[in-house]
Amino acid sequence: MSPNGRAALLLVSLIVAACAAPPETPDVPPPKPIGPRGPAPAARPDLLFQDITAWSGVLEAGQDAGPGVSAADLDDDGDDDLILPSGPGLDVWLNWGDGSFERKDAIDVDGGYVGCVAELTGDRPLDVLVVNGAGRLRLFEGAGDGTFTPSSRLPELPITGTASGVTFGDFNYTGRLSLFYGRMVPICSPEGRLADGTPCTPGATPDKLPPVVPTFFRHAESGFVDDTVAAGLAGPTKVQSMMVMDVNGDGPLDLFVGTEGDQRDLIYLGDAKGHFVERGKELGMEVKTSAMGSDAADIDGDGDPELFVSDYLPKGGGQLWVRQPDGRFVNEATARGLGELSQYSAWGVGLHDFDSDGDVDLLCVNAVPKDHTGIPLPQERLYFDNDGTGHFTRRVAPGSGLDLATEARGATFADFDDDGDIDVVVASTDVGPQHLRNDLPQGAWLKVALDYPWYRPAVGAVVTARAAGRTITRWVHGTPSFGGTSSLVVHLGLGAAETADELTVRWPHGEVQTTPGPLPARQLVTVRYSK
Repeated sequence: MSPNGRAALLLVSLIVAACAAPPETPDVPPPKPIGPRGPAPAARPDLLFQDITAWSGVLEAGQDAGPGVSAADLDDDGDDDLILPSGPGLDVWLNWGDGSFERKDAIDVDGGYVGCVAELTGDRPLDVLVVNGAGRLRLFEGAGDGTFTPSSRLPELPITGTASGVTFGDFNYTGRLSLFYGRMVPICSPEGRLADGTPCTPGATPDKLPPVVPTFFRHAESGFVDDTVAAGLAGPTKVQSMMVMDVNGDGPLDLFVGTEGDQRDLIYLGDAKGHFVERGKELGMEVKTSAMGSDAADIDGDGDPELFVSDYLPKGGGQLWVRQPDGRFVNEATARGLGELSQYSAWGVGLHDFDSDGDVDLLCVNAVPKDHTGIPLPQERLYFDNDGTGHFTRRVAPGSGLDLATEARGATFADFDDDGDIDVVVASTDVGPQHLRNDLPQGAWLKVALDYPWYRPAVGAVVTARAAGRTITRWVHGTPSFGGTSSLVVHLGLGAAETADELTVRWPHGEVQTTPGPLPARQLVTVRYSK
């Protein structure tokens, strides 16, 4: 672990209201730490993303891996750590501060393969929700030092189906994160029976099995309560992916549910009271998919987030839902340059400003899963650069770490080496994880840490920077990508601007705080909620 801890960060703590005074210029930080693995490989901008798996230590996770990976500062020292699956469960990998890792304690040794990070117990340390391949969801409470213990705050549920994942948001403004736990299909026993006695074929693919009911846990003062029926979420669904965001821009958090088996994805609009109504068809999202990953960001600078949903060999390149003036959405994936994705099955996806030029780009990790032949197809990673108008162009480079073809599933995004750009760790089902360091030439940037007193991540928060006449907006969503969670730090590329004129945060409950500039670029700014 870095001996400098948080001191290694260029940090400005801002407790601000709209009339706050400009912050003082921060001190020059000490040199970055070098972990026991020695200096990192030299930068190679010609490779775009360099594979540093062997140097960073995650190669030691072994080949008995799994589909999930998450990034967060698990020991509160200022750098993002990892949660990686191993054969029996999930392990914590702590960051030395230079982007290299050391395996520490196991979180779960009972088949957990996805660990989603959030502050759920109200005591500030981050906790982990562990999804088990056999259909279990468990909560592990963090101690703030990278260790976790099982919690009884989340009730044990009957195992009614295979688990697909979990997401979270404060859907009724209580100051607590509630949970949506998705399942795919019921479990077919070796004897060929479902739990209700219905005959089934052991090993049947999801299209041969019925959907199952997900679970919605309302986070009450007494703990987590199964409120699925009252919330309006009791419809049987083959859930494959999920994300929490404000889909229609009206303020309350909504729930995107990606479905498996060539079905229409579901958009549950929230009423800010913990109730939902499905309105996907009315919003224009009528395409049938086998949805995998998802993310949302402002790709064209108009101030509204567009929703990208990856799919199984999708016609036209998947779904890039762009909101129209009438509030309905139109799929513009092909028109925006993503048609090449029709040859890929993308899982983990990230809409991030990978080159810090002020617009969000797209990175996808891919693999065609087993079909009726029983043979999967490993695929390489894809990086699409945004031209600033919302049109994407794939970039390739000989020898790039993007060229590795695996049965990829999860992807997590964070600035692991604290150089200001966003790196990637990929999880696959056939090999161990891959660490892709971002070596792209970079513009200026700001990193923003949101200190919200009730929970983290601050799902529903909106961060906006004004710089050199541009307005750059980023949203905090619940569990974008696939198979885990990414860094809680919000990254804003500023392009050629070396200062931000203003930084504004709209908190999840709607209150707005503004930090006046000038704010020098290339620093981490912590914005603490203040009435």
